Amino acid sequence: MVRQLKKSKSSLVRMLSAMGGYRVARWLVRHRPRILMYHRFCAEPKRGYMDVAALRSQLAQLKKEFNVVPLADVAKALNEGKALPEHAIVLTVDDGYRDFYRYAFPEFKAANVPVSFFVTSGFVDGKTWLWPDMLSDLLEHVSPATAQWPESTPEHLTQELSRCTEKRSAWHHLNRFLMPMDLAAKFQWLQQAAAMNGHEINEHAPPHYEAVSWQELKEMADSGVVDVGAHTVMHPTLSGISLPQAIEEVKQSKARLEQQLGIEVKHFCYPNGQPEDFTPQVASAVADAGFDCAVAAHCYYVTFHDTFALPRFSVTTNPFQFNKIVYGVQWLSKRLTQSGQLKRIKELQS
Repeated sequence: MVRQLKKSKSSLVRMLSAMGGYRVARWLVRHRPRILMYHRFCAEPKRGYMDVAALRSQLAQLKKEFNVVPLADVAKALNEGKALPEHAIVLTVDDGYRDFYRYAFPEFKAANVPVSFFVTSGFVDGKTWLWPDMLSDLLEHVSPATAQWPESTPEHLTQELSRCTEKRSAWHHLNRFLMPMDLAAKFQWLQQAAAMNGHEINEHAPPHYEAVSWQELKEMADSGVVDVGAHTVMHPTLSGISLPQAIEEVKQSKARLEQQLGIEVKHFCYPNGQPEDFTPQVASAVADAGFDCAVAAHCYYVTFHDTFALPRFSVTTNPFQFNKIVYGVQWLSKRLTQSGQLKRIKELQS
């Protein structure tokens, strides 16, 4: 029933777009900035990645139809009452992968389009690599249907995994299980699972998952195009650790980036970034650390009522989905159901 409803809504959107609906939506949301979120980049089309040709096409469309503004302009508008231009779009990239430098940065630079790049400082320092990538690495070497799992794995989960025919499905099940844990528990579970199945998770990230270097990050920060933001030190789920630990993750990530790059870091991004992944107390700590704003990784609500939990829309290479986001169709749809979503988020964070 839900799938059929979504299909019907998509068909309706396509029909309305053919009748000029995108233009109408664009006008209706002309004063409503949208923040877009990217993660991984590659040279040629690949599932889950933004390839160079698709990114180049999106940037050209944004430059032609919209006003791409830095995240700093949104923070200033919210904190100081400064006006934004109509049709404002903000572009952001998470985590700190080197593929941003290799494939995306040249495109942003050539197009002279501003972008915020949120970096996990411990990832760049080589202290860690991101635990979701460790999970991916594990599943690349293990068959979920026949694998053994640590005793701490719930029985219902092991049964579910035994029925998984696709590793992508197994990854999502395990990701939900690991997400609320603190980092030490996550790493311990991953290492145990790897050892039980004859695999070893390396101390440092394989090339496919490697971080940008400090030298590359400095080059981008000096380019005038890339605004470097903080994304914690070790990428924990901030609601899954103690408040003092969360405060240190926030403060130390800012301090490390500023020390290495010689710049002022004013924007923060919550790891994972769903409503349950950070608390109002953590958001207050971000403000107290000297950041001007913070972004989440969801668009359950779309208004900018909270400077330290700004919603974002996740972008893919799919032109239909991209147009729904940038022209404001998804914004309008979300706005119609926003009151119920805000109540749910308050309940999650209480």
